[in-house]
Amino acid sequence: MISNEEIEKVTKGWIALNIIWAGMLIFQVSLLFVFLLFVVPHKDKINISFNKEVIDVLRIVFYTISFITLIATKYIRKFILSGKMLKKFHQDSKQNTHPVRARYTIAMIIALAMSDSIGVDGFLLFLISKNQLDLYLLVLISIAAIIYYCPKKKEVISMLKDSK
Repeated sequence: MISNEEIEKVTKGWIALNIIWAGMLIFQVSLLFVFLLFVVPHKDKINISFNKEVIDVLRIVFYTISFITLIATKYIRKFILSGKMLKKFHQDSKQNTHPVRARYTIAMIIALAMSDSIGVDGFLLFLISKNQLDLYLLVLISIAAIIYYCPKKKEVISMLKDSK
């Protein structure tokens, strides 16, 4: 049985993790609106020019990177949550942080940053290709991934139970 004190220790700092999550989500949404309001109407004035063949290759490269990032995020997050990587880190650390909380926080920040990078790929691809569909698709995938990786207390409590 897990005590309430231990659950509190693991979920301490939960607001900070949710603020990081919300910040990443707001970043994607606000950049989308900035692009829609200011950049898309003036996309013909953007002076980045590549020939069509280069744009097609870059589109494949950016979509491939985004797809690999999306898939890798799941496995990297799972690996970090397993605790195999962070045992030495926590032993060397002088912080008074519960190991489950440390693992979960690091896994969340990495997963959210990787998810956020997919939207950035969309912005870069839009600047290169001036194709709005690339922007919308990759930003929406990024937003969906960020929402999917929303911090969940049940997940942390489940990890705590498994560590016992």
